[in-house]
Amino acid sequence: MLDVSSLVAIQPSQATISAQDPNDNLDWDVDGSAPDVVVELRCPTSVAGEPLVTRTPEISSWTPQWSTGGCSTSAEVLLAQPIEFKVLDIDTLLDDEIGTIKHQLTQDELKAGMVSLSLPPAITSLTVTLSRAR
Repeated sequence: MLDVSSLVAIQPSQATISAQDPNDNLDWDVDGSAPDVVVELRCPTSVAGEPLVTRTPEISSWTPQWSTGGCSTSAEVLLAQPIEFKVLDIDTLLDDEIGTIKHQLTQDELKAGMVSLSLPPAITSLTVTLSRAR
């Protein structure tokens, strides 16, 4: 049984990004290199409160992986409010939004400790790990 008062750590752990920006079919970066990917989380903190906004480190890759930059909140809040994941390509002048996904977690996902999301065609997969916060 899930303890709804327990704190849950939400951590984007990996993503797969399309080779080109599907909005214009151009490379994410002008030099043709991999996008500099960041995931910005809007993590609910209470039923009525403002969300906590955190960011993963910037990783230059079509398949970035992270182990920091997540957030923590109670299971009760996660079951009542969605988390928003905004995936960005960080550039010198203007950041490109790769995609934004809002997701309402379920008890099964919390118990499984992981959820896999996608927003085709730009984001083939976004894996998020869910663990007991320390």
